[in-house]
Amino acid sequence: IGSLVKPAIYLAGLEGQGKYSSLSERISDGPVTVKIGRNKYWQPGNYDQRDMGVVTVLQALALSRNTPAVRVGVEVGLDKVIKMLGDLGIQKDIPAYPSILLGALELTPFDVQQMYQTLAAGGSYSPLKSIRSVMNIANGKTLTRYPLTVQQVAKPESVDLLNFAMHQVTVSGTAKALTESLPEWKKVAGKTGTTNDKKDSWFAGYSGQHVMTVWVGRDDSKPTNMTGGTGALKVWADMM
Repeated sequence: IGSLVKPAIYLAGLEGQGKYSSLSERISDGPVTVKIGRNKYWQPGNYDQRDMGVVTVLQALALSRNTPAVRVGVEVGLDKVIKMLGDLGIQKDIPAYPSILLGALELTPFDVQQMYQTLAAGGSYSPLKSIRSVMNIANGKTLTRYPLTVQQVAKPESVDLLNFAMHQVTVSGTAKALTESLPEWKKVAGKTGTTNDKKDSWFAGYSGQHVMTVWVGRDDSKPTNMTGGTGALKVWADMM
């Protein structure tokens, strides 16, 4: 899912009592090295191979910088990031590999929709259902009803901060093209996602009562040569 995972990382930081509980906290955008075993190291880089020096948490998320996300995820703890993904609705076993901090994680659009639905609802988790009730159309009686359950899984004030940052993604960040394709009054929050080989192009976001996830890819797993911003974002904007 690429960078679609980053909101969960930063929300785990905002939820904690450490230094990443503020969007104004400054963090290095420079090279990062993570020890993954005896004499084994992982050295991820930024998508554009650039080093912006020191950025704020807000800038890091809005511009989808990789090395700051890895730094935050490692300092906050992989266990807390994985727990946050679970709380947001990802009902899958997630391996505790540092690479999940850059979205090396197989999820379906339905899985992603569940996660972003929880963010859109202010941190209230409600399982997505395609069927709410079954009726007998002959007499109009409800035969079976599937009740709506809601559970607060994140602090509303933390999600408010995150949603502000994700709105900046659509104003000055990797999804700023939305400012040209959507009406000015439509306030949108969301996140682009791109895999390294450009096999997957993602955009997930929300505005008002609408939450939508778009994935663009090929059924033969060949590269699309599209980023989240040049592929899925355009489909999302057209539908929204």
